[in-house]
Amino acid sequence: MSPLFFVEVAVLAVLSVAALVLGGGMALKPSQRAYEMLRPVTWAMVFGSLFMTCTGLANLAVMLSRHPLTGELGQAAFSGVAELIVPVMLGFGVLTVAWGLAAIGLHRLA
Repeated sequence: MSPLFFVEVAVLAVLSVAALVLGGGMALKPSQRAYEMLRPVTWAMVFGSLFMTCTGLANLAVMLSRHPLTGELGQAAFSGVAELIVPVMLGFGVLTVAWGLAAIGLHRLA
């Protein structure tokens, strides 16, 4: 694994915690400021998830280009494709919870 992978995971983890804290804060004590902070964190998570997926796709393409295609490599490629989906699933799962909490706060704010 490349060192970039660990940086990506760390950044996405920090953004996930920030989104959950902001969403939870909105549910407990709604404010316009918390809502305005949640939006850019959301965009950063979306772009971070997509960046991790693209990085994984590039790594998979490099691996496939360096080895002849065999049945075993084909299975590994499908496994790699499955792993490409994980950052997007995790990112959007966290965002679903964060925005669900924010929706509770926005309802209380109105």
